[in-house]
Amino acid sequence: MDSSKLAPNTDNLLLGKGSLYFSRLSEAEVATGELHLGNAPSFEFTLSQTMKDHFTSMEGIKKKDKSIATEEKVNGKFTLEEFSKENLLLALRGGDPAFITQTAGATAVLRTAYRDRWLDVGYRSISAVVVFHGVTTFTVNVDYKIDAKVGRIMPLYTGAIYEGEQLSIQFSYASINQPVIRMSQRDVKGFLRFVPNNDQGPQYMVEMWRVNLKCDGGIGFITEDWGKLDFTFEADDDKANHPTEPYGRISELKPTLVIS
Repeated sequence: MDSSKLAPNTDNLLLGKGSLYFSRLSEAEVATGELHLGNAPSFEFTLSQTMKDHFTSMEGIKKKDKSIATEEKVNGKFTLEEFSKENLLLALRGGDPAFITQTAGATAVLRTAYRDRWLDVGYRSISAVVVFHGVTTFTVNVDYKIDAKVGRIMPLYTGAIYEGEQLSIQFSYASINQPVIRMSQRDVKGFLRFVPNNDQGPQYMVEMWRVNLKCDGGIGFITEDWGKLDFTFEADDDKANHPTEPYGRISELKPTLVIS
């Protein structure tokens, strides 16, 4: 131990910063590589024990004469601020990343008209839209509006399209390959690492071999402040692979020595 860092010493005061990484286990229990989780304004954990006390009744007031630990837990929490698809997959307990794909083409669909309501046409990135009923062709921005990116039209209350009218909608659509995050019930387990970059204080790296992640609270897509993703986690006992440090470890990172 470096005796120069023994307390009291203001060099031991901590203003912590750093990066979090998570290597998720696949369904086959294979590590998938350490993913940088982006800006994390907070990260903390606690080690707790549940004790079972025994009291002797041989005289007067009962006195505790034995206490053993019956339960031990390592729990923690952290906050993320970057709404990457990978972070959303962790928050929504989704599976592997997937994509919505479509090959460019053209088609026509039938939809029942509801005024001032959007009607999805089943494709994204649409163009060259023509809306008609029988021999009547309707006019865009007079009888209906188009949301080309999402792929939908809205019959306007002030237009010539009647409520409940059967519309024929012809359109072209572009080729797309867009990520999709599927909500699931799959457990999120894996290796968690904190690499410090502190403004002040010792540089301690935290490694936890196997943690279970859960999103803690809402996922704010409309907010007056920066959006955030709050997570809680519980570390599993991995004594089989790490007999002397079953939950994880904290180790000091020394500055890299540069030899010129």
